[in-house]
Amino acid sequence: MDIKEIAGKELGGEDVSELVKDFTDEQTKEYNKTFLSLSKEAKSKDLAEVVALRKAKADLKQKTDDLSSDQAKQFHEKARGEQLVKARSKFLADFGLTEDTAKSLDEEFKSVDSGKIDADLIYGDFKKAYAKANADTLIEAQRANKILEKNAVDYNASSAGSSNSGGGSSEGKKYSNEAYEAVKAARVQGIPLSLDDAEKGLMFGKGTKGWKVI
Repeated sequence: MDIKEIAGKELGGEDVSELVKDFTDEQTKEYNKTFLSLSKEAKSKDLAEVVALRKAKADLKQKTDDLSSDQAKQFHEKARGEQLVKARSKFLADFGLTEDTAKSLDEEFKSVDSGKIDADLIYGDFKKAYAKANADTLIEAQRANKILEKNAVDYNASSAGSSNSGGGSSEGKKYSNEAYEAVKAARVQGIPLSLDDAEKGLMFGKGTKGWKVI
């Protein structure tokens, strides 16, 4: 058995004392040199294996982190998508909008979307989008409502002290289409306005010609 093979056995953990006991000084020197060389090679190999193992472990961790991140992102997108649909459906129902009339709303929503997940908070974003999409209409409705409110107040003031014979229940009263439109416009802005006040405001503002006072 040659010296390198014996040195390899010792590196493997075997007892080689019987194999080297009769070595000459020259053989012993060669054996020690060979053993040292093989030890260095083994250490280098072990080090390379350790480095490779650490790299594989790091790669596996990165893949796991990426997977977790993707899963979290998918969950977030799914949850927000469901809440977005819920908030949009409620908003369309509350404001009497159809899919055709909601196109401008959807476009404006992109510019005010806060990215929130909760349906109630998303609903607030839809309100902002609606206000942007219908700014001119809402401003005009607000202006018209202020005029109606003023006319109603003036009408009531001018009627103060008059006979109450025509008063009583409002059941059976008929209102003009303009009054209904005025109430609808006010409701969009969250402004309370009764049909009576709307009708009175319209009558006072335009005069009673063409109007039936009930």
